[in-house]
Amino acid sequence: MLVVAPSKSDRERVIPMSAELFAVIAAIVRRHTIGGQTIPLLPRYDPKERQSSAPMPFLFQRKIGTKHEVMSDTTVVNMLKRHCVELAEQHPGFLGTSFTPHDFRRLLATELVNSGLPIHIGASLLGHLNLQTTRGYVAVFNEDVVRHYQGFLDRRRQARPADE
Repeated sequence: MLVVAPSKSDRERVIPMSAELFAVIAAIVRRHTIGGQTIPLLPRYDPKERQSSAPMPFLFQRKIGTKHEVMSDTTVVNMLKRHCVELAEQHPGFLGTSFTPHDFRRLLATELVNSGLPIHIGASLLGHLNLQTTRGYVAVFNEDVVRHYQGFLDRRRQARPADE
């Protein structure tokens, strides 16, 4: 379990983690804590709020020279663009593709809900207080509507008494 405190909504969140995600988070923490150091506490400027946060142990930070800084959205977007260019060499569909970090939240929300996870559980995992926020993240495809409805009908038919 990953405990995020404080989160964006100023409340503690507990997120189940797969072994793979745990290994990635552990590698990031190890990188920041080499030599017994603690993760540096850094403020992060929020351009939408036009203010800096209190110093916190952000995982996505880097050291440039002797200065530590939180990675900006722009830095991450540029990293993702470079990876898409590299991927396009083997997979041409990535040519000209770009992602934002938030796109991955939308992809996760869509995958969770379209794979059958109840939307209120998806909302909890994403830290949404309102189901409408999660609903806005989820892309609904016609084939998913048909597949889920057919599955619902099949389960209902199996639950009916045999003599009907």
